[in-house]
Amino acid sequence: MTAALLQSELRSAFAPTEAPREEAPPATPVELAEILKRFGRIDAAAAGRIAALQKQQGRSFAWAAGRLKLASPDQVNTAAAMSRGLLRDDRSAFALARDLVVVRRPQSTEAERFRHLRTHLITSQSPEKLNAFAVAPAGAGRGTYVAMNLATALAFLKRRVVLIDADLRRPTIRKCFGLPAAECGTDFDRPAEETSVCGLSVFAAGEAIPDAQERLAGDAFRALVNRCRRTFDITIVLAAPFDRTADAQFVFAETKSVIVVARRHETRAKSLVEIGAALRRIGAETLGAVLTD
Repeated sequence: MTAALLQSELRSAFAPTEAPREEAPPATPVELAEILKRFGRIDAAAAGRIAALQKQQGRSFAWAAGRLKLASPDQVNTAAAMSRGLLRDDRSAFALARDLVVVRRPQSTEAERFRHLRTHLITSQSPEKLNAFAVAPAGAGRGTYVAMNLATALAFLKRRVVLIDADLRRPTIRKCFGLPAAECGTDFDRPAEETSVCGLSVFAAGEAIPDAQERLAGDAFRALVNRCRRTFDITIVLAAPFDRTADAQFVFAETKSVIVVARRHETRAKSLVEIGAALRRIGAETLGAVLTD
């Protein structure tokens, strides 16, 4: 891959397209209030105050709850996703990372970009290529942000998705989905953990480990990727930032398909050239590239 091709991908990957929408009815104010009460976010008195202001002003439940400072937009959007069957009916859903914009801020420009990226991949790539691919930060690229939002957006379309955290020196996925450290680790033989996102499982490292390259180069990691290919519709592997270590190249060698992530004003052109050269040496294909803020 040349630097020019990468730059072209960065310009086009988020080009507006008609994104497939999750087919679920919107939540009613009563449903939202009941979910928030069930998980202790508001009480009956607060629900009554929200309903009264909503009726008086003719505005949405979210607006009234925010106006009264009784529930945050993140909490209301989480409850709405629960009511639509996108999130499990579980307290852990409220522990999802704030950067998970497809849940926390579904009407935002950022969330819409991930729906565009999801559509770009589903409509332009074969199921075989999407069966396993890596998300590769080039330099300062926000790999975790892209991987968790893309994985969640794909799961919202009723795909069986697994996200593997292969940045073993600085694992981040566990915290993004609110998983206890005791439930995570680098034993590649153990099963993936279900998250509060319906259809999305993760294989998350609990703590940083010093022998990351040895783990990723071993047969156990290869077996994990192959097992996930058979078990899930889509396997996404989050690689370590490319210019920090050579760990990512072991991931590329297993998935053979990569989405490159760059960050506006921070990722250097040199990093894009270097990751492109590494992908060519390994024989890995670039499915696209993502430019984030």
